[in-house]
Amino acid sequence: MAQSPIPVHYHISDYEQWEGDWELIDGIPVAMTPAPTIAHQLIATRVLTELTNSLEQCEACLAIAEAEWRVSDDTVFRPDGVVICYPPGNYLDKPPALILEVLSPGTARLDREYKKERYAREGVKHYLLADPATRQVEAFILKEGLYEKRGETSSETLAFDLGPCSAHIDLERVFSRLAS
Repeated sequence: MAQSPIPVHYHISDYEQWEGDWELIDGIPVAMTPAPTIAHQLIATRVLTELTNSLEQCEACLAIAEAEWRVSDDTVFRPDGVVICYPPGNYLDKPPALILEVLSPGTARLDREYKKERYAREGVKHYLLADPATRQVEAFILKEGLYEKRGETSSETLAFDLGPCSAHIDLERVFSRLAS
């Protein structure tokens, strides 16, 4: 049987040529379609607004929407939001201090399983999973290389020690005024 001329393991040089929204995970392209729902976008925007406001006095940390994190030559993540505590270049090349993923039906399993394990392995201290369906956020903190669940809530204020600074998110504000 003839071998396919199509590569089965892609790299950043391939990824940089693609049109549309993609992530590259261990050499495998992952389409980021369909576009996120309005609830998805509102939650991501409000969480990042909360983080940005709480980091206003911090000169070391930034909250950024959908930053491109180039983990390795064959892995590029584009989380819904991140907090970094180092000066960024054009792309992130070090682990963020915090990552937010807003769950979508097509990506929830990837976010809950693979990305959770990979982000822990890469040293991301705080991992947040926001679920538009339940209007809750699951918060995880990295301890001894594994994520420990801090809780699951929709009404608390979550606080985060980011090293040089601290940040917080008022989840009541995040989930207020979302269409039912």
